[in-house]
Amino acid sequence: MPHKFLPWLAIASAMSAFTLQAQAMPDTELLIGSYTQGKSEGIYRFAFNSETGMIDAKPLQVVKTENPSWLTVSRDQRYLFAVNENGPGQKDVVGKVSSFAIDPKTRQITPINQVQSRGEEPTHSSLSYDGRYLFVANYAVNPEPGGALTVVPVGKDGTLSEAVQVLPLGPGSKVNSERQMSSHVHLAVPTPDDKYVVSADLGADKLFVYRYDASQAKPLQPAKEPTVQLPGGSGPRHTLFSADGKHAWLVLEMTGAAFTDQVIRLNLPDTRENILKYSPTGKVPALQCEHGTIIDSLAICEYLVERFPDVELWPRDIAARAQARSACAQMHSGFVNLRSNMPMDLRQDKALEVITVDTQNDIDRIVELWAECRAAAAESGPFLFGKPSIADAFFAPVAIRLRGYHVQLPADALAYIETIYQWPAFKRWQQAGLQES
Repeated sequence: MPHKFLPWLAIASAMSAFTLQAQAMPDTELLIGSYTQGKSEGIYRFAFNSETGMIDAKPLQVVKTENPSWLTVSRDQRYLFAVNENGPGQKDVVGKVSSFAIDPKTRQITPINQVQSRGEEPTHSSLSYDGRYLFVANYAVNPEPGGALTVVPVGKDGTLSEAVQVLPLGPGSKVNSERQMSSHVHLAVPTPDDKYVVSADLGADKLFVYRYDASQAKPLQPAKEPTVQLPGGSGPRHTLFSADGKHAWLVLEMTGAAFTDQVIRLNLPDTRENILKYSPTGKVPALQCEHGTIIDSLAICEYLVERFPDVELWPRDIAARAQARSACAQMHSGFVNLRSNMPMDLRQDKALEVITVDTQNDIDRIVELWAECRAAAAESGPFLFGKPSIADAFFAPVAIRLRGYHVQLPADALAYIETIYQWPAFKRWQQAGLQES
């Protein structure tokens, strides 16, 4: 039976988990990369029986190399390429890429050579379908030099040459102040037709698309549509193409959700026609999912609560949860005067000359309602019910109105509005809204 190689990634601390014994001759071998700051030594080659699901406890081979965190096997399975995820704080601070030969009979792995990745913490690589270039994603934890996509030539014998292109990506979207202040390139992969290379930048919230031409000295050039803008704070990490190239799947690391965001411009001749494609009633927002189309923000929220119970979108305490639902219902169907006299505008930065009595009554009730919510909260924290919840999402547009129109408010209400504005989820939503117009 022919052998198969499956490249895996495993951190060194997880190596001890593979303690099962194979009872039959293996038809597949696993290649497992690791981080080598601890006891791990590099790349581990294991026998795996796909019928029994068993992995031998003892590796067939250990290939010593620093931090081989991502492995790429050539399509003919003659060569193995590993990114050496080195960077500041590591034993070796220089990011590198290594190549190895795979014996077609014994599957023994032997080193060929190693070159610099021309960036810090290389975290992913892929081989062009013609086998001529290795595309390397340098994650780069630090803002300087920042993330970069590197193009490394590959010889017919698997030898790597020095990089012919280093493409800085970014800049960071800065939506998440901890993880997106600079570019963090997480992936570089060719499309199935080998005409393009797509790179995911977690820090920039973008996909970068390049035209690939192996005949050129610099094989990658920006495509006609060079970027795909993703929602702020989503953190794109990994893309997988279907074999026919007609479909692609994208992992968004920082949201943990797979989705398509459909934005439709309002007040255009075809606006209603376009909305009806997604919402049979012509109302928005609408959520299309595997269980049908859900219309109305309250209904969407209740569906998400059932769909993702572990996220705790409502407060955990039953009394607080009831209060949160009541507050959202009041926001959903009330405060008509506030809505009418203080239209929603992310760029609003000017006070009204006159606030009507009815509008002021709405404002007073909102301030009172916020105080009631905080009093009902069973957990500490600056949000309405301690931790962020659906209630805060519902009142975010109110916070925008009150700040944008410079409304005089008590200190507690002003502090809550500041909490909303510092909320990473709000910042992502705000940034996406500002980019639309």
